[in-house]
Amino acid sequence: MKVLKRAFLYLSRKKSHTVVLFLIIFILGNIYGLAISLKQVSSVLAYEMKSQLGSTATYINEAVNDAGFSMDTQQDWECFKRYERIVHKLINSTYVSYGNYSYMLLLDDRDGQVRYGYGVSHAPMADVKENIIRIIEGREFTEEELENGERVVIVSNDFRVNGQEIHAGDTIHMKLVFDKNICDENDRCESVVVYDEEYSLKVIGIFEKIDKAFDHVNVGFSDVPGRMYIPNQTLWDLFVRRHQLIQELNVFEVEQMAIDVPIIRLKSSDDLEAFKQEAETVIASEQVEDSLMQQPKEQFLISDDDYLSVAEPIRILNHFGNYLCIGGIIAFSIILCIVMINVLQERIHEIGIYLVLGEKKRNILIQLFCELLLVTVLSVSCSLVSSKKAGERVSHSFLDYQSQMDVSYEISIDHEYILSIYGLSVCTIIVAMFYPFHVIITYDPKDILMKK
Repeated sequence: MKVLKRAFLYLSRKKSHTVVLFLIIFILGNIYGLAISLKQVSSVLAYEMKSQLGSTATYINEAVNDAGFSMDTQQDWECFKRYERIVHKLINSTYVSYGNYSYMLLLDDRDGQVRYGYGVSHAPMADVKENIIRIIEGREFTEEELENGERVVIVSNDFRVNGQEIHAGDTIHMKLVFDKNICDENDRCESVVVYDEEYSLKVIGIFEKIDKAFDHVNVGFSDVPGRMYIPNQTLWDLFVRRHQLIQELNVFEVEQMAIDVPIIRLKSSDDLEAFKQEAETVIASEQVEDSLMQQPKEQFLISDDDYLSVAEPIRILNHFGNYLCIGGIIAFSIILCIVMINVLQERIHEIGIYLVLGEKKRNILIQLFCELLLVTVLSVSCSLVSSKKAGERVSHSFLDYQSQMDVSYEISIDHEYILSIYGLSVCTIIVAMFYPFHVIITYDPKDILMKK
């Protein structure tokens, strides 16, 4: 109690010294508050953005996605079925919110126009969930339609048949057509239709694009107004029927169906590692058993591209907060150490008298520490609000300059924020007191009193 009283009396008597210490530690508190505010902002923004964007995964098999699929060999068939089994298991994982993989097949309508069938494997439609398209008329596919391969279709609002608009409930007439080059004895050839089979697709929905371009693998596929969403199973049935007719008619046709890289959107970014482990297990369980089959080149990718494309400012903000903390500890430890050494030189005779009177050096050290601690508590308390305002202003300005992010946030003065500032400030004064305390410990009372 006596030590605390002496510390308080000294601070009251030496007002100039107290004010200098107050200003130094007030600035220190603001710097630490700013650093913690920036780290808090970066943490909140990172969490909110990851929660909003989620995390995307995909599984790529070069033999299927790059080359497409044909029925030429048993190896092609086995590779395709293995790929499909893996993707189905991944999309049906408990960690997945939604997903899709698509067959892509060229189709002919009754009027000879080429249309592009784009498959849908799962409901709800991933392109709707990803805000690539919106349904403006009708509805999406049901699970039953996708599983049974019903002949239903969703077309663009730009889709036309003989210049006429198409609406939900209409029927589009398509055909499987094959021709041959027939040559006469003079080697003059002409293309002749040898088979023509019609089929119908019922329009259940109309979509419009939200983005200017579709974000899919096939370049140029997205810009065609004739794009049609069709159940994967329906496209598969048409592909199989086309293969059968090619064999029966003995005609030369390129029979290849492209397969788009799947999109798999997780429920939460927190599930990334768990889902990755599950995916690795699934892929390993579907290893190629036939020794004659070449092991496919495949990749399972967790993509945070959406987050990483705008996350650089957040990382810079977090690093800046770390540098402020480290720089504050180093710089202000040196500054406070110099100030305390100057104070000790002024108080050297006072300390010598205490020692001659029998005061323990430990009590003198405690008094000096209490003086500094009292000023620290007062100045840091005053800096809490100002550092919060500074942190909000700096972070807003920085993020507005660095990016186009529109994520709301507010710095909160909670117990963690307060304890962090006090903790860093106290650590700094402890570091700053090492050398001054060492000087006091080595003091000899007689040598002190002998000095002027």
